[in-house]
Amino acid sequence: MLKSANMTNIKTTWNFSKLYKDIDDKKIELDIKNIDKLFKAFAKKYEDRKFIKSSKSLLEALNDYNILSKNTSSKPLWYLGLQQALNSSNNDIQAKLTKLSNDYLKSYKHILFFTLVISKVETKTQVKYLNDKALKKYHYYLKVLFDQGKHTLSENEEKILTDKAQVAHTAWEEMNDRYINQQTVKFKNKDMSLSEAMSIKADLPRKDRRVLHKAVMEKYKEISFVAEGELNAVIQNKRIDDELRGFTKPYEATIMGYENDLKSIEGLVDIVTKNNHISHDFFKLKARVLNKKEKSDDKNITMADLGTSVSTAKTGGKKIDFKDACKMVSESFLEIDKEFSDIFESYLASGQIDVYPKLGKRTGAFCSPNTEVPTYVMLNYADKLSDVSTLAHEMGHAIHSDLAKTQGTIYEGYTISVAEVASTFFENVLFDNLLKVASPEEKKDLLINKVQHNIFTIFAQIAYFQYEKNIHKAIREKGFVSREELASMFADCRRSYVGDALQVVPDDGYAYVYISHFRSFFYVYTYAYGQIIANALYEEYKKDKKFSEKIKIFLKTGGSMSPEDTFKTIGIDTSRPDFFKKGLEKIEKDLREVEAMF
Repeated sequence: MLKSANMTNIKTTWNFSKLYKDIDDKKIELDIKNIDKLFKAFAKKYEDRKFIKSSKSLLEALNDYNILSKNTSSKPLWYLGLQQALNSSNNDIQAKLTKLSNDYLKSYKHILFFTLVISKVETKTQVKYLNDKALKKYHYYLKVLFDQGKHTLSENEEKILTDKAQVAHTAWEEMNDRYINQQTVKFKNKDMSLSEAMSIKADLPRKDRRVLHKAVMEKYKEISFVAEGELNAVIQNKRIDDELRGFTKPYEATIMGYENDLKSIEGLVDIVTKNNHISHDFFKLKARVLNKKEKSDDKNITMADLGTSVSTAKTGGKKIDFKDACKMVSESFLEIDKEFSDIFESYLASGQIDVYPKLGKRTGAFCSPNTEVPTYVMLNYADKLSDVSTLAHEMGHAIHSDLAKTQGTIYEGYTISVAEVASTFFENVLFDNLLKVASPEEKKDLLINKVQHNIFTIFAQIAYFQYEKNIHKAIREKGFVSREELASMFADCRRSYVGDALQVVPDDGYAYVYISHFRSFFYVYTYAYGQIIANALYEEYKKDKKFSEKIKIFLKTGGSMSPEDTFKTIGIDTSRPDFFKKGLEKIEKDLREVEAMF
């Protein structure tokens, strides 16, 4: 039986009172000016570049840099970014954020030389510093810098790339995002935002969801001229950066940035793609179950049905209000460790979670940590079971962020590939607790939806990775790819993992317009990577509940070692050639067991 949780004090909107009064608070610009002074003082102290001459001088400089990082948190920009996520059409926020971002980058350029100088020390000296016990605290940080040094440019060139990043990528992406968030579609005589339409359509009756899906895709097609220009521009900009830095593959910089091993990730992509038949078989099952449930003679289903729950029990479409969702999540976390539940409940009480969708609010969900400030979580909660899982997922990120802060500023950040392991692990925790209290019919539903989640997280995301490879290749070769071509390629991408059981029509390809991950360049592999590793961690926890202590060790590690070494320290060796293959075999086994139930 689940233990009780305290759900008496729940706030559903962000509370920024400990940060700033509002976007016009004068302290925002004062903080930016203070950051500028700190950057200049640090630059003056180390402008002679002599800090790399000995381990003693390097240690002093790194300690100072650690303190500087803590005191120059991008809190003002981060705050405005959160406000923009809530009010994407507010031009005042956009203007202030753009101006202050430019000011911050101008200040940051004063200290850009510091890590560049370290990264470029001669190989012999690198080896010396990596073996120096006095520098032990910074060994991994230095290793990352030395690896990056192979692709960093001169100080002046790096300043140019820093300057152009805002106008050559960020501004384009923000434009597309803001434009999408201002769009509406009409459904049953009601105008609704695209974010609301996307959040409700999967759970509508078949006829209604197909009508709404068509309207949404037509709207994305109509506005795709903006994304066409945006994607071509940011991908061309990336091509320029890659060529300057000496990256030969478009995904290479991302994998290095996430501190993963290139060959290991290429192996992950290859093994998942070769096993797309598992995903195809799932969609055959989904088509059969949905058609039976909805008493349809159709042989196939459509993209309108992609996210539709395959539940057959009466609870399948049951609405779960946010208070009940919080109780489910808190009680699930409590069974692993009381600290996890306490952190979650503190977020609810302090207004660190913004819960419901509204016009102008960014779609999707995210967790946003930063140095020296509380972590904030954004949801677009719509009373669905999948929204409960999203809550557990984002709180997994939040708990990870809070525990990693014990590492200190220089290591409190961690790569996305590690982050997705933490969030997915907490989703697994929630799932098993729901399973414990479910009826036999509900268990069938939970299990088939669990398989569906694995399929989406692994096979769909790796198909998206392949799509990115294709569009980057096409844009690099042709110079420009039309919106129709981008849509056609994305339709093919979706066919690659859904198989013949799910019909993909040409207009379905226009979903590329809103998928923000394509603008983060190959980020999507981290979902598959994280899912398989999180599943392995959870299997270890189920064998031995004391493994929860190792989970806490992992969460507190932050960015103090590579992802592969982080997991190896708690007994998970992701470098084994068969590791990812075994993860897929487990998913296929689960699928076969679920098929037998239906």
